[in-house]
Formats: sequence, structure tokens, C-alpha cells
Amino acid sequence: MTKFFFFFFFLSNVLLSKEYLLEVEGMSCAKCAENLETKLKRLSRVESAKATFEGQKATIKTKNDLILTEKNLTILLKQSKLTFKSLKEISTKGVL
Repeated sequence: MTKFFFFFFFLSNVLLSKEYLLEVEGMSCAKCAENLETKLKRLSRVESAKATFEGQKATIKTKNDLILTEKNLTILLKQSKLTFKSLKEISTKGVL
């Protein structure tokens, strides 16, 4: 029973993905959004990223073991001359 529980726990952590909503300030054009998307996609364990300058937002899908925080995103945003506004985890989904 213990081995089964461990295996299930391991699988549940490996096969989940998380989705975040990032709000920023300073995106003034479509190229700004495209640059932010590119930088986010280059992060290890990020599966996808979509940014819109109209809403000043980005949706980021990550593998479960990547936890995004204000601190690690602020550095990336400063490189793009953007300012961190907020970050919310909006979903956690299983891959199966």
C-alpha cells in the first residue's frame, strides 16, 4: 500500500501543469508583448506564454515544479522595461 501511495503522489506531482496570470505595467505595443512572450518561453519549465499589450497581461503555463514568484519575474520584467503589477495562479491541471 505504501509503494502505491508513493507512486500515485509522484505521478500527481509530475503530471500537473500550472497556469498563471501576470499583470504588468509599461507594455505600449504589440512588439512589447511579443518580447515578453519570448522571454517567458525561454524560462526552463515554461510550456507556453501569451501576452497582450492591450490588457497589460500575460498568461503563462508551466510544469508543476516551476513556481513563479514576484521576485523571479521582476528581474525578467526589468530587462524588458516593464513593471510587475500582480501574479495569480489561475489553474492547476493534470496532463492525463
